[in-house]
Amino acid sequence: MSLGEVIQEALRERLGERKLICVLCGGTRWFMEGGISNIPVQDRIGGGLIIGGKAMPLTTLICEVCGYTILLNILKLVGKKKLEAIIRESKTDQMIEEVLKERGNG
Repeated sequence: MSLGEVIQEALRERLGERKLICVLCGGTRWFMEGGISNIPVQDRIGGGLIIGGKAMPLTTLICEVCGYTILLNILKLVGKKKLEAIIRESKTDQMIEEVLKERGNG
């Protein structure tokens, strides 16, 4: 199972029968952008460009009507153990492996 499929499955499990409603337009149609977005985690304000260091792995949900975007933390959505299993199977996503080592949580 690919990381995208695992993320979609975890989101379906969390939502159950509920629909995700856009706070801007009230729409209920969403698409998930492929891949992972990273937001750097800094210990101070300012400082310019960051290379390396801690990052928060996120997936994006985008409203098909208005474009409103939701960022979901993959570590919390999917869980550390499941992500570790995906990494062991594929070994294609070094970014997630580094974040798991840095964070040590799930």
